[in-house]
Amino acid sequence: PSMDEMARLKEGEEAGAIWAIEPGYGGYFRQQSFDKWDSMQNKWTGQYEFESVPLQRRLKDEGDLVIAAQLPSQQWVRVPVPYTYVLGGTHGTATTIETQWDQNGDYVVRTKRPAQVALVLTPYTGVLPYHQGEPNEDLNFEANLSEATQAKLEEVRQINGGNISRARKLLAYTIGRLKYSNDSSYNQVYATHPNGYIGGIDGLKQADCDVANTYFAALCAELGIPVRHVTGQMVKGKDNQGNSRITSGTGHAWSEMWDEISQVWVRMDATPPGDPQLQEDQSGEGVPGDYSEQEAIGPTDEELLALEQK
Repeated sequence: PSMDEMARLKEGEEAGAIWAIEPGYGGYFRQQSFDKWDSMQNKWTGQYEFESVPLQRRLKDEGDLVIAAQLPSQQWVRVPVPYTYVLGGTHGTATTIETQWDQNGDYVVRTKRPAQVALVLTPYTGVLPYHQGEPNEDLNFEANLSEATQAKLEEVRQINGGNISRARKLLAYTIGRLKYSNDSSYNQVYATHPNGYIGGIDGLKQADCDVANTYFAALCAELGIPVRHVTGQMVKGKDNQGNSRITSGTGHAWSEMWDEISQVWVRMDATPPGDPQLQEDQSGEGVPGDYSEQEAIGPTDEELLALEQK
């Protein structure tokens, strides 16, 4: 996880599309998930087992999406796919496309030569592949946390409920405690913090989507809640052709928690308020999609105490 400043576009300028989505569709596009944490290097890792998924050429049906990109030769590329879709085939692509997915249901594709490819995304209402999988309950962040956070963890530990009930309490705590920032100077500060990477975040409270969801995952791991870190895209709006665009500025990260009752992974996003990717699209060019609502944020403990005293 890292915090990075992004340059804003000039008025009237459009970011180049890495993937174009037709017709326009927005929200969370999943690409890769991680279920292991390397405390020595402060980074997410994962071991992936890939299985071939043969795709047939087909025309786009009503309700389908077509996602297109220029691919390099002989390089596996992860495909961003919305949560309610699966990869259903290729669309008008002359070159041969190899397709695989990993044990988490995330797709990779490659071509033998550089080519413009188009893939059909098909709506799917069953239990999707990424909902399944064996949860990793052995996450260790070696966190030295503040007294306030330790007290919150103990409070949540006493809740009579499953993983999801307790995770939602930690989600609200994370969103309320952290402040949104993409100041890259914090990367080195957190990496060398005397309280450890997670302890540094807990104390300084500055985080973007990637760092905030890593902190959230660490809190969940403290209570033995299986969690994985997901990276992908948050897509909004459309271009002059009515297509949505995945660009260098649409990258996003969030979390998934294991629901031991339903035996599926549940998406949660602990990004603090202020992330431009999660702000409402004010352009008037909104498109349908799977956005989900940001968790409602109540007053902090300090604000509640001040209100009580008043």
